[in-house]
Amino acid sequence: MKWFVITNRVKSGNKFGNEPEPNGKIHFLQNDLATFPRKDKDLKVKYIGDSDSKVALRNFVKQVQAELKNRAKILKSKAGRLDRQDSPPKPSLVVYAHGYNNGWTDALEEYCELRRNFHKTLGAQEYEDQCLTVLFTWPSAGKTLAYLEDRDDARGSYLAVSNMVHLLFRVTNNLEDCISNVSVIAHSMGNYVFREALTALVGSSRAPAGTFLDQFISIGADVGNTSLEPNGKGFGIFRFSNRVSVFLSPADSTLRKSKRKNGRARLGRTLSQGFRTTPRNVLFVDCREWANKDSLEELFGKRAPSVHSCYRSVPAILTDMYHTIRAVDREMIPGREPIESNKLYHLKATLGTRRENS
Repeated sequence: MKWFVITNRVKSGNKFGNEPEPNGKIHFLQNDLATFPRKDKDLKVKYIGDSDSKVALRNFVKQVQAELKNRAKILKSKAGRLDRQDSPPKPSLVVYAHGYNNGWTDALEEYCELRRNFHKTLGAQEYEDQCLTVLFTWPSAGKTLAYLEDRDDARGSYLAVSNMVHLLFRVTNNLEDCISNVSVIAHSMGNYVFREALTALVGSSRAPAGTFLDQFISIGADVGNTSLEPNGKGFGIFRFSNRVSVFLSPADSTLRKSKRKNGRARLGRTLSQGFRTTPRNVLFVDCREWANKDSLEELFGKRAPSVHSCYRSVPAILTDMYHTIRAVDREMIPGREPIESNKLYHLKATLGTRRENS
């Protein structure tokens, strides 16, 4: 099982700090682990090199391509066993971007947690066979009181994300035997990182032609709730994505506090009045029936995560995200109740059966 990490955290010796590298420089790390670590903190990744090194860049690209080709073969084999007449699904390269208040170790733990919970929820190897998940960790300080500093570092990471976009385009475009999809799962302030980066790419000579991302999945987004409206600051997200899915919950107290800091409602908590005017490739999934304190305590007991971070843990939400990554039609994803067709959905939960789904 391959573990890949891209970061623009400044490197000092063997450590990665809480400041961004200058000029959009990014570092590459990877490791092979047969199973998930017993404890998240046991996840170790080996340093490959940085984007200034052609050798390191070539090495990283080859390793990622090899993994995608392997997944393509697995999916083709599965399709053959099922006697499917249609083409096997493409493997997906999934980039996970964490939110604020995440140091280096915290980011690795989230990355491991997300993959482990997908693995557990879907059973066997289904997620890992379909998805190669890469962590992008930007220089969040891992301190609750460092919100404004993290926001500055998030904004300053736009060039690094631009460089990563070009790298992933190189990895997946016209790849022999495997044309792969690229998707993003962005949590909390990670949405701000991508919002600033992708919007800065619009009109740039470095911008990929057409759409580059297949799926952009926004969870607990700490950006203004008008970001995805036609004149919003997030137009780069829907410009470069085939589909944008916003998972939200009005019970998110973390984003309620963020509203006070920023002076406006947050996308991961509150629908804007103009949500119906967002482009056709943008939709919203209201997770309030799962993402609330009572439901999480019923599902996880004393181990319940916060509402803000629960998207990485709740099986029903993970399953919905997996169907989204696989590009299942928005109206065909099970568990959704359409409120406004093609635009707003509720993710339904059956009372008294939550713990059975854990």
